[in-house]
Amino acid sequence: MGGQSPDTSKSGQVDAVVTAKFSDKFGIGFNGTYTSVKLWDGEKNLDGEAWWGSALYLNYDPSPSFGLTLRGELFNDDNQLKVYSGAPTGGSIFATTLSAQFKKGGFTFIPEFRFDSGSEDIFVDKDGAPTKTMGNFLIAAIYAF
Repeated sequence: MGGQSPDTSKSGQVDAVVTAKFSDKFGIGFNGTYTSVKLWDGEKNLDGEAWWGSALYLNYDPSPSFGLTLRGELFNDDNQLKVYSGAPTGGSIFATTLSAQFKKGGFTFIPEFRFDSGSEDIFVDKDGAPTKTMGNFLIAAIYAF
């Protein structure tokens, strides 16, 4: 996919998703994306810069009502195009996420723990100081009709 922004910057993105199921209990997935951006300097498009990311998913569902997913992701933005707009330099992030899925009828409850590690001090700790790491605990509740 690609196109031109209102400011006449141009971008193109390629994304691939591959999944495999080894049994009713085990599955694996991969998602990779690459985006090229040509920023507009007011007169012309500059040389292309890029950011990319990839993720590997390992799924284990021991029963129809319970499952676990471990996800490892690497996101690279050395050119400071995406999430590093507030950081002095670009860099990369490696994130690990462990999710559980509890299912009952149309309801799914998902507690999740995520840990991010950056190549630069792009996160902020509880005291407001820059840091390379960050942890999060999230919950999601989904109901499908």
